[in-house]
Amino acid sequence: MFKRITILLLLAFFAFSGAIQAQEDRKKEKVTDEEENFWDRWGKSKMFDWRLRGNPFIELNYGLSKVSHNSFDTKFNDLGLAEVKMGYRNMSEGIEDYLLDLNEKYIYGSIIKKDFTSTEGSLSRFNAEFLRFGFGTTESRGYCFGAFGILPYYSNGFGWTSMKKAEYAGVRTTQFTPDDEYLAWVGDNFRFSSFVEGGIKLELASTVSLNAGYEASVIFPRHLFWYWAGSAVIESAGMQVLEEFVHKVSHSSPVAGPIVNFILKNAYSYGYYLLKKKNMNWPFETDAPMTFETFKIGVTFTF
Repeated sequence: MFKRITILLLLAFFAFSGAIQAQEDRKKEKVTDEEENFWDRWGKSKMFDWRLRGNPFIELNYGLSKVSHNSFDTKFNDLGLAEVKMGYRNMSEGIEDYLLDLNEKYIYGSIIKKDFTSTEGSLSRFNAEFLRFGFGTTESRGYCFGAFGILPYYSNGFGWTSMKKAEYAGVRTTQFTPDDEYLAWVGDNFRFSSFVEGGIKLELASTVSLNAGYEASVIFPRHLFWYWAGSAVIESAGMQVLEEFVHKVSHSSPVAGPIVNFILKNAYSYGYYLLKKKNMNWPFETDAPMTFETFKIGVTFTF
């Protein structure tokens, strides 16, 4: 298993080396966007570029979260989410004047707890409270209608999540179950986590937008770096293949580009998330993680 992961990392190294060399070649020779090859675009991929560009923004979100674990017998009550994001966003005209390109880089902090919902919890389920923070990026190809914009987006990121509290809501006849044992082992330590999110942003003006999205998040009970790195290389490689396909579609049919970009990237990311629900570092056989699925609405203020 270790040999397979090592091979994957070596392949990623050679891929990045090729991307860096491609960028050096571009300094010597001007190359148009249509002439750039796959490795050029990978080297310039926004997922590897964390320079802070654009206007600062603050985003406020509220959501309803479902927490689950693939092997738990006892379910969790639904939780409410309160979240703030702060970062920089860069909005530019797309390849046609009726298209927009959006890129955001941000830090986020969230509190997820039962107190943020108005629904009645079941006494046969767990109540829980989580605190998390981390980093994320959002990219979108969208449509412009004067001062109004429609931006279907894809977002991903990583962070750390702490389970501040998890307790059974009712009364048990047994004192300690395997579910309780797992929760006690995880404790209130901050655990590495990652997320993907898809949704739509409605730009009402240059300074305000309304957002609605669906997030899927994985909390790793322990961070096995080599397994995680191998899984991340495979996932990133698949995403870059999609990016190449979307690039070709956008140049052949610009009006279809935003929709194809939104559907393919979010479908791929959610499918990969479902595979991780059983093995947190799929395709490698590892522990099942705790997961969140959250529907969010929010508002963004750009300065």
